[in-house]
Amino acid sequence: MRRRKGFTLIELLVVIAIIAILAAILFPVFAKARAKARQSACLSNLKQIGLAFAQYNSDHDGIYPLGTPGCVAMDTAFMLPWWVAIQPYMKNAAILECPSANTDFINNAGWCGNPNNLCTRRAPGQKGLSYGHSIAISMNHQNNGNRSCCASTGGKEDALLAPAESFLVADSGRADIGGGLWAGGAACAGSFSDGICAPIVMANHLANCAHGVCGFGGTFAQRLQMLGTTSDACARHNGGGNILFADGHTKWFKSEATRGKMVGGPIRFNGAELYQLP
Repeated sequence: MRRRKGFTLIELLVVIAIIAILAAILFPVFAKARAKARQSACLSNLKQIGLAFAQYNSDHDGIYPLGTPGCVAMDTAFMLPWWVAIQPYMKNAAILECPSANTDFINNAGWCGNPNNLCTRRAPGQKGLSYGHSIAISMNHQNNGNRSCCASTGGKEDALLAPAESFLVADSGRADIGGGLWAGGAACAGSFSDGICAPIVMANHLANCAHGVCGFGGTFAQRLQMLGTTSDACARHNGGGNILFADGHTKWFKSEATRGKMVGGPIRFNGAELYQLP
C-alpha cells in the first residue's frame, strides 16, 4: 500500500475553518481581558492619586488643593492646579494618565483660552492628564464665605459629610468636574437631563470640548443616539468609568450609575451634598 505524503485540500480547509472559528471566539475574549487589565491599572492610578491627596492634605492642615484656577493668569504660591499641587507626593507623573484614554488633554476646556493660565501647567515629567477633580471640593467657599472662585480655598477634609460617597477624582474629559457650590446647583457640571455625569461617561469624547458647546441637552441615551455611538465607545472602561472617593477607595461605575445624590444617584458631586453650606 502506498503511503500518503500530505493532507488533502478538504482536510486543510477543515483545519483552517476550525482555526478561524476558534479565533473568532477567542479574540473578543482577549480584547475584553485587555480592557479589564487597563481598567485595573487605571484604578491603581487613582488609588495612588488618592494617597498623594492624603499626604498633601496632611501637610496643609487638612485642606484640599485648588482645582483649575483658570481665572488666575499668573502663578502664586497657593494657586496651583491640583495635578501640580500633588506632584511632590507622586513618584511618577505617569499615574495622571489613564491607559485607556484616547487623548492626553492637559487643560480644562472653557477656561484655558489664555496660554498663561495655570490650567495649562504640567508637573515635572507629566505628559498628559486624563482625570478630572471635584470642583465642589477644590473650590468650596465654606472656608472663607465669599462667592469668587479666584479668592476661594480648597474644601476642608474633615468637613465632608460623607467621604465614602464624595467624588474626588475620576476618569474624565475635563480637568475639573462637579456641581454648583451652592444649594440647588447641578448634580454634575455638564450633566444630562437624567443626571448622568457627562465628563465621566463621555471621558473619551469630550476632551477639549468647551462648556456650553457640547450639547448635553436630553438624556444620556438620547445623546448617544444623536451621536450614533454607544456607552462602550464613549466611556473609558467597559461602558463606565473609575472614580476615586474622598475616603481613598476606588470603584468602577457603569455610566448610568454616575448620578448625583440630589437626583437619586449614589455619588455626591454638589457642594450642598458634600458640605453643610451656610
